This record gives sequence, structure tokens and C-alpha cells, in this order.
Amino acid sequence: MVVSPAELHELAARRGEPVTTTLYLDVDGRRRPRHASLAGELAELARAARAASAELDEEARDAVAAELARIEAWFASGVDRRGLRGLAVFSSTDDGDVRVVPLAAPVSAQAHVGEHAHLGQLVAALGDWPPTLVALVDDEHARLFHLELGEIEEHEGPVSEHARRVDTDTELGAFERRAEEAVRRHLRAVSASVEAEVARSRVEWVVLAGPSGPALAEVLAPATRRLVAGVVPLEVRATAAQVAKRVRPVVEAAIRARRRALLASLADEAGAQGRAAIGLADTVTALEARDVEALVVRRGYHVPGVRCPACGLLQERRATCARCGAPTRGVGDLVGEIIAEALLEGADVEIVDEPVATGSIGVLERH
Repeated sequence: MVVSPAELHELAARRGEPVTTTLYLDVDGRRRPRHASLAGELAELARAARAASAELDEEARDAVAAELARIEAWFASGVDRRGLRGLAVFSSTDDGDVRVVPLAAPVSAQAHVGEHAHLGQLVAALGDWPPTLVALVDDEHARLFHLELGEIEEHEGPVSEHARRVDTDTELGAFERRAEEAVRRHLRAVSASVEAEVARSRVEWVVLAGPSGPALAEVLAPATRRLVAGVVPLEVRATAAQVAKRVRPVVEAAIRARRRALLASLADEAGAQGRAAIGLADTVTALEARDVEALVVRRGYHVPGVRCPACGLLQERRATCARCGAPTRGVGDLVGEIIAEALLEGADVEIVDEPVATGSIGVLERH
């Protein structure tokens, strides 16, 4: 399933009254071929969620119990996991809804209880498997593929009919010129189709493939050319699975390069005069100022935290608010709350495997 920015924003805005329960289930049939194994994983996650709710007040504990019952009822109705590797499941008692995001990308089993839906793994999956448009093209044919979150879908591309070669030497030169012009027209038509898909769809990367991939790169508009992650040699009749297999390493390399550049910007901008904030406290301060362009979090970074119901301040665990002195309320994972806040502000969120400057979390502030 493709998750649009609007849907991700809606999930980030999902604040349970009093709580939201989030479960990530590993449903990869290669590791869990039997339904009983999946049921066991759900039961284990439910126990973890109940244990996490033990520190909350009675209303919140009751809410978590109701949410888990709703999730378990949904699971008992049957789960079609064909083509899936993970499920992200969100439930809030106040809206009575179970929201399930099926993923062809892998996830780790996780339970979370807090104010917001916990979106760390979903954001990480979107970052690791970004929306990519693949144009597979030769001199006459073109096939367009959308690749996201491990899923690949083919869309019809333009097909051009070339002139047939005549069997006379006197017209050979004219034929060659006509053939060359036919190829140019074809590539321009493919370029127009690519431009239309980029404008219509949410595309982060473009990969060009096939015998005419390099030539297509030369006729793309500059803005689209900047999205090109690479060119892949492939037969135009390649299967969708072959396309996905060859394109994936190219996109991974582009992602790594982008993340290296982002981490370098954070390191360069850190300090009194820079526009980078490193560490939990400074990250929260920047978020409160609504001045964040990009949030960067090291993968697997989790910190227990609280929110002040009176002034809204997020902070590490303490009984009273550091700003106004009011009693605080637990939010589970502070990092998950920070991710939700950043998404609501419209900031980019990047999950990385390397240290974030001198810490595990940081932001680039807007100019």
C-alpha cells in the first residue's frame, strides 16, 4: 500500500483521548509461515502494550484494553498477508477505529502506547523504500513502473511505430534520417510521459533503464533530471520482478548519498551560530518554535518521556513540568512524539543508521 503525505499527516495528527495503541507486526511468510506463529506474535505484543499501560492512569489502562480487544477482533476476522512483510496497526478508543497499513517492506515487532500513533517504523519504511518511477525504454517501446514500499506496479508507456526499411540503396540515407527522427520523437514522447507521472504522482526518484535509458536522460527537463538516481541496463521485456531487483541497489545508493549530505549539513551547522539543533532538549525547543526543516533520528533510538498537559512541553521523564511546574503525563516513547510533531509541522523526517552529529537526534532549522 502506498501511503500519501496527507495520510501520513492524518496519522501524525491522530492523538488518542486518552491514548493511542500502535502495533507493528512482522507477517513475512518466509519467517512466519504458520498462522499460529502470527497469532503468538500478536499475543506477545498485546502483553507488551498492557505492560506499558501499567504506568498510566485507570482511564488510559481501560482505553488500551479496549483498543487491544478491537485489534484482536480485527485479527480474528482474518488477515490476507499475500505479498506483505509487515503491518502497522493503529487504534484509538475515542474514534473506535482500527487503522491498518499493509507493507511489502519489513518491520520489527513492536508495541507502543502513547498520545500519538507511533510512526517511527512507518517513516523509516517510507524512507528506505521511497516512491520511485522507473522508465524502461528502447527505440520503440517504453514501460513505466512505480516502485514503493517493496511493491511494483506497471503503467502503460508510449509505443512508437517506426518506418519500415525499403530495399533500395538510393533511399537508404533518407531512411536512416527518418529512423533517427522517429527515435527522437519517441524519446520526447517518453519524456513527456515521465514528466506527467512526476507531476501527477509523489515521486522522489527516477530510474532510467533499457537500451535507450541514457538517451532519454538527455531529453528530460532539468527538474526531472535532478531526480534521476541512475541508469540501469535491462532488456525492455524484463519482468517486473527483474526491474525491481535491478533498480533497488541504485535507489539505495541514492538514499545513502542524500543521508550523508544531510548528516554533513547537520555537523556543519551545529553550534551557536548554525541552524542545526542536536540532542533531545534542543530538538524539542526547535519544534516548539515551529522552525524545523528536517528532523533526523538514528534508527532504533527510543527515550521514555512525558508531556505537560498544561503547557504541552515534551521532556524526558520527570514528575513536574520544567517550565510551568504542572504534573506531567507519560507519553511512552518521547522520540515517537517528536516524530509526530515534526510531521505535523510539515518537516521532512529522515531515519538514519549513523550517529546524528554528536548525538542520536537533531534538526535543521529553516533559513
